[in-house]
Amino acid sequence: MSEITYISKEVSVEGILDADDLKVVVAGSFSGNINASEVILEEGSQFNGEVDARVIVIEGELKGKVKSYQLKVSETARVDGELQTNSIEVASGAEIAGSISRVS
Repeated sequence: MSEITYISKEVSVEGILDADDLKVVVAGSFSGNINASEVILEEGSQFNGEVDARVIVIEGELKGKVKSYQLKVSETARVDGELQTNSIEVASGAEIAGSISRVS
């Protein structure tokens, strides 16, 4: 997995991003759906929609649905939505509102 799709701070994207086995890093704003191997929502980013990836790291703001096998929520994260994961790590200071369930 050497290729990365990077959405910079200055960029706002709306739509569907199907990146299959790639890594996606969002530093700006994204509204819609992302399907990838790994997704990182950097500090200061805004995501509204659904994200499905094996590994997800949330450092910014997320509103919507998450499905992952490994989820990490950093101290700078603000999450409001439905989280489906088999493994979750939540740092002190992170804000989470919504539900958390296991991936079936």
